Amino acid sequence: MTRTSLRSIALLAAMLFCTAASAASGPDLRGTLRIRLLEPMTPKEATVQAGPYGLAVYLNNERQPRYQIGPDGTLSLSMRRDEVTVSSQHGTQGVKTLRLMPLGPGDMTLNVKGTTRSYSGSLAVTADRGEALRLINHVPLEDYVASVVASEYGLSDLEGSKAMAVIARTYGLKVINSSDDSYDHVDHTASQVYRGSRAVTSLARQAAQATAGQVLTYDGRLIEAVYSSSSGGHTANNEDVWSSDPHPYLRGKPDPWDRVSKYHRWEYSVSEDDLHRAIEQSLGLKPRSISVAESGPDGRAKRIALEPHSGRTRTIAADEFRRIVRGALGEAGLRSTRFTMKRKRGTYRFEGGGFGHGVGLSQWGAHGMANAGKSYDEILNFYYTGVRIDQRRVQGASTPAAGLLASARAAPPTVRQVNAPPPASAVTSGRSQPADRAAQPVPEHRATERKTVAAWNESSNRRAAKRTGKKRRGW
Repeated sequence: MTRTSLRSIALLAAMLFCTAASAASGPDLRGTLRIRLLEPMTPKEATVQAGPYGLAVYLNNERQPRYQIGPDGTLSLSMRRDEVTVSSQHGTQGVKTLRLMPLGPGDMTLNVKGTTRSYSGSLAVTADRGEALRLINHVPLEDYVASVVASEYGLSDLEGSKAMAVIARTYGLKVINSSDDSYDHVDHTASQVYRGSRAVTSLARQAAQATAGQVLTYDGRLIEAVYSSSSGGHTANNEDVWSSDPHPYLRGKPDPWDRVSKYHRWEYSVSEDDLHRAIEQSLGLKPRSISVAESGPDGRAKRIALEPHSGRTRTIAADEFRRIVRGALGEAGLRSTRFTMKRKRGTYRFEGGGFGHGVGLSQWGAHGMANAGKSYDEILNFYYTGVRIDQRRVQGASTPAAGLLASARAAPPTVRQVNAPPPASAVTSGRSQPADRAAQPVPEHRATERKTVAAWNESSNRRAAKRTGKKRRGW
C-alpha cells in the first residue's frame, strides 16, 4: 500500500471520528429508568426466577449482597404487615427493602397472580404501606424503549417503529413522575405500556437500535412527546385538549395519513337514561338534556352543556365528559372528543373520529406514512412542528446504544433539523396519500393518551390519597 493511500485512509478515519463525535449534542441521557411494575394489581405475593447467571440478593439497603441465588433459582416474596417476607434456599426472613441484581447477562422472571414477565436490569421490592408489594424495575434506557415500541405501537413497519422509539425515549426521559420519587413511570396506560424484555420483537429491537440515544428537542430542551392511537383526520393543539400553555411543537393540523386507522370514523349510541344516570352518579347532577356547547377548530368538542331540570346549565370539559362515559358505560364508547352528537327518541347518537386525545403523533397515521414510503424523521416532522432530532450519549454507555442493544450498535447519525428537507436516501417513491385499506390494528389498550407535565401532576395529586400509580391520561 502506498504512503499516499495510507494518508488517505488516516484522513478518512479522522473525518469519520469527528463526524461521530459531533453527532452527540446536549447533556447525556439517563442510562436507567425506574418503572413500577404491575401496580394496579396490588400484589401481595410474587415469585422471582433468576436468569442463567443467578442473582445477588441485597437486604435492607446493604451495600454488599447478603447471599446469591443460583442459575434459574427462585425467590418467593410476600407481604407481612409492613415488611417483605423473602423465602429461598437460604431460609425465610422479613425485610424492609430487597434488591435483586443479575450476576451476568440474562433476565429475571417475575410471576404475579399468573402474570409472568421477564425483565432486564435490577428489581427493588418494598412494602407499600402494608397493602401490597411495590416492585420497581431499574431498567436500562434502551431496553425500556424497545419494550415500549413493541407494547405501544406493535405495527409491522420499521419507519413508524423508529419514530415511536424516538418518541418513547423522549417521553420516558421528559415526563417524569413528580409525586413519588421512588419511581419514574408505571408500566401501564397511565404512562407508557412496558411489558419487559419478553415482549420485545425483532422489529422493536431494530427500531430502538437504529435510533439509540436520539431524542426530540425544541430550543435545546426535550419536548413533551405526547401521542395517541388515531387522530381521526386532524391532530389537536395541546391547549385545546388540556388546560396548559400552548406548545409551539404541538400544533393541530389536518392528518390525511390517519385514513388507514380502523378508528378513523366511528359511531356510538347510548340510551338517554344510561347517559343521564352516568352523569348523575359522577357529578351529582341529573341532566334534562346534554349537548355540545363549544367545539374547537379541529372539530373536537371542547365543552359539554348539561341542562338540568331546574336551575342554570352547567358546562364541563369534553375530555371529562368522555372519561365519565367510558368509565360508566365501557371503553367502546366515545373513543375521542372529535364528535358531534344528536338526541332522538330517547337515544344519544355520536358520530366521531379517532382514538385518544389527538395531540402529537397519531400511531395509525405514522403507520400510514411508513406504508407510503416516508422515513421516520419525515413522520416526526409532520407531527411535531419545528423540533430537532438530537443525538445524545447515554450515561454509563460508551456509545448511544446500551443494555439490550449493546451487542449491535449503529453508527450515530448527525444532528439534523427534522423539518429540513430529508436526505435523498430518505425520499422514496410511494403514494402521496395512504391507501384506504385496513392495517394491523392497534389494540384498544394501546390507544395511548398522553398529558402534559402540568396536567399529569395535577391529576396525580388528586389521586394520591387513593393510589400510588397516578392517572396521567384523559380516559
